[in-house]
Amino acid sequence: MSFTKELLFGDNPRHDESRQQLHDLTSAKIAQFPERIRGKRKEADGRWSPHWELSVRQAAEELGIQLILVNSRFAFRTTNDKKAVAGRAEIIWQEKIGEHRKWLESSSAGPVK
Repeated sequence: MSFTKELLFGDNPRHDESRQQLHDLTSAKIAQFPERIRGKRKEADGRWSPHWELSVRQAAEELGIQLILVNSRFAFRTTNDKKAVAGRAEIIWQEKIGEHRKWLESSSAGPVK
């Protein structure tokens, strides 16, 4: 087992102090970002959208808002940050879906449903 796996998932008591330090540092960082939005989103056809994560990251960058990823969810410092990014990400996501559908239509025989 690699050292990282042994440290994170092992039960060797010699790593208890290191595990506790990691836990304390991580918990303190995560506590600063209490507001969350989903990290994945399904499209109308029921498949996971490859565009959602990029849309959220782009929206946060455009707005100058810091985020972190916690258990496949985007975390923000304030509710206002979360709402601003979610709103902008929705617009970006719709644009990306539209562009993707146009590309699919141009490379296939007919319109995509």
